Amino acid sequence: MKIKNSAAILFSALAFALILFSSSAIATLGVSPATLNFPNMLRAGFSQRAILISTLSDSMIVDLTPGGNIASWINFSENGIAVAPNSPKSVYAMIRPQNDIANGNYSGYITVTRRSANASGQITGMGNVVIMSIKVPVNVEITDRQIIGCTAYSFSVDSVEQNNPSKLRLTIRNEGNVRISPAVKIDIWDREQQNIVKFFDFTTQSVLPSIEQQFEFPLPVENLPLGQYWADISAGECHSSDVVTFDILEKGALSSMGRLIQITNPPWISVRQTAKIDAVFRNEGKKDVTARFKGTISYNGQIVSVLESDAVAVPVGQTLSLTTYFKPEQPGRYVIEGKVYYDKKLTFPSSSILNVTESKGAGFSIFTLLYILIAAGSLFFLFAIFRKRRRKRRF
Repeated sequence: MKIKNSAAILFSALAFALILFSSSAIATLGVSPATLNFPNMLRAGFSQRAILISTLSDSMIVDLTPGGNIASWINFSENGIAVAPNSPKSVYAMIRPQNDIANGNYSGYITVTRRSANASGQITGMGNVVIMSIKVPVNVEITDRQIIGCTAYSFSVDSVEQNNPSKLRLTIRNEGNVRISPAVKIDIWDREQQNIVKFFDFTTQSVLPSIEQQFEFPLPVENLPLGQYWADISAGECHSSDVVTFDILEKGALSSMGRLIQITNPPWISVRQTAKIDAVFRNEGKKDVTARFKGTISYNGQIVSVLESDAVAVPVGQTLSLTTYFKPEQPGRYVIEGKVYYDKKLTFPSSSILNVTESKGAGFSIFTLLYILIAAGSLFFLFAIFRKRRRKRRF
């Protein structure tokens, strides 16, 4: 009886420890908003909403699964999302109702499930076991009433050197339930705003409901004299307008400046696995540039590979990744070094480390250990009962 009681106590303690650790893990996952609402949708229409996923402690892999009567309407911008502590990730839930559905209100849900992951985003030993799940209700209203509405903002015109084209930039958000292609008009005035020296009309590409999209149009102003100009920009369908100023400058007046922010790559991969290497470059100058990353990969002090990305156009103020790939043939520690070449200039160099193992190998988490201990405790408990019964039969 003593053995039986001891085994029961051990089993209960291990089970309680597992529940305690699991409850702690559950508390770290955050999903916002709590409910997704899609009002005033047309049959075969489109709309999307953002879901913000966060964690306070462990890194994790998050899966999104649609459910309910409208599961077939729901898709996601991405899935199997790697989320790190204090670095929330945003993913879009997209709704496309079928074209023969009746007017009315419909509901479903999205199940957000968490799996453990290590620092490199790879699933650990217990990675395929769902630690927790959260259901986010989804409500959709189907109507046959078309709503047209949009907002245009962030108007700008680039200052350029003489004999070069400029660019008009703006952002349009579709706030209705039908796709739109707003017309954009621009009048260019002289410095005193007394005469229109040029005018242009553009039509944007189609913008889906609930989508915010940036547009860029070339402005052929090569023949304008040096000086200051004013641009009166309007998007009539969106009832939005603005007046901005820009300059035609002497040649050489605009400076180019870029910065290689970092080189990113997975910290651990296995032999003959392809590593994606991104050189993150930011255009901090006053004009658009074309950038290319060039670098080397060294092993034990010897260069084993040369890297060179495609040339990529980087607009003013934008940050883009210049991508290359590498497939190691032997395990060890590799050093990645390189610079970005742009507008006959070079950035300061940057570097990164790539560790290569013989095989990926499965991680070994605390949950794996707890499950093993519980399994061992259960076997010990059953063995003790079996042994006790055999003794009773003998006597």
